Amino acid sequence: MGVLDVHRPAENRGGNARAATGKASHPPERRAWAEVPSLSVRIMCEVSKDHGLDPEPLLRAAHIRADLLARGDGRIGWRQELAFQQAFAAATEHRSDIWVETGTRYLFPAFDSLGSAMIVAPTLRHWRELPATVDMYYSAVTFRTFDELDTGSSGIEISLPPDVPPSSPFYRFSICRDVAAMAAMLNDLWNGPFPLDRVELPMASVPPALTKLVGRKAVLSRNAARIGWRSELLDVPLPRSNRLLYDVYAGRAGRADDWVRASFQLDQQVAAILSRPGSSGMTLTDVAREFAVSKRTLQRRLDECDVSFRELREVARLREACRLLTDTDLPVSEIAAQLAYVEVASFSTAFRRWSGATPSHYRQHHSRLRDSDPLPWTSAEPGR
Repeated sequence: MGVLDVHRPAENRGGNARAATGKASHPPERRAWAEVPSLSVRIMCEVSKDHGLDPEPLLRAAHIRADLLARGDGRIGWRQELAFQQAFAAATEHRSDIWVETGTRYLFPAFDSLGSAMIVAPTLRHWRELPATVDMYYSAVTFRTFDELDTGSSGIEISLPPDVPPSSPFYRFSICRDVAAMAAMLNDLWNGPFPLDRVELPMASVPPALTKLVGRKAVLSRNAARIGWRSELLDVPLPRSNRLLYDVYAGRAGRADDWVRASFQLDQQVAAILSRPGSSGMTLTDVAREFAVSKRTLQRRLDECDVSFRELREVARLREACRLLTDTDLPVSEIAAQLAYVEVASFSTAFRRWSGATPSHYRQHHSRLRDSDPLPWTSAEPGR
């Protein structure tokens, strides 16, 4: 199964969007992510189990290790997230009720700073600007705001890249899940049933579970999905309105403090993965799984960029060594083992070649000067 490529900007993704008599926002330049928290996959696994479905084959299809999901702070590659969604959609193709239920489980806390900003948004106008200007992380869709002057309707429009077939399970899953998530969020914001004006779905039929969630407001459309309400509600203060907290968390969400951005440069994406605590000893095969590609494919792409995986890993290992020597009391032998060095002597030689000091000497001086300026060698790079 191929993985949808969403690592390109999204300015031209809205080709299937209906023109409004009023105005619609232009989609932002979409960020891509090297990795995201595993929470979204955990949610889908939980829903699968609740309905008697085994998520293990889906995890294998996306090259996700089950042990990563057991960690509360576990992260996976963005392409792994998409691969799992595609596998999940295919496995539940005839269970749109599962897709809708999945969407309702993406509560505000699932989105970290973005979710915190959304739940304290002063008005609907503030709330809807967030998904339209900040990437929603777990979704391949693009969100835009719209205002129709002739009908007096405002809301959010949801579309997928034009290369995703509308008949595909992944397309229909994404629409169902994200419309359900938005509807559930609006109910939460409103502290009760939100007065939706209209929900348009670019599907062959309206899923009964979605009708149950949004009422009789759901209708079919040939264009992008839309969730609309009366325009006069845009500036009504919301129950949990807090402008100070909104500004703080919206600012953090815009800087993506909680997430790891993907660079368009492959070497930087690989370096970001290797730089995670405990990951500097990963092999090329391990990193390839994070990208949901084969070892051979990743090696070929690195070769095309004239990048050495060995050098990237060596930098990550020795930076991790500095952190462990400074922040922990682990024996040097254990640090060497954690960094995948077979022998302590090999680790000591590599560290001294890089920093100019033995691991023990580095630890001794760094401990004594912890609160003063760092030693000159802390900013060195291997081979310099």
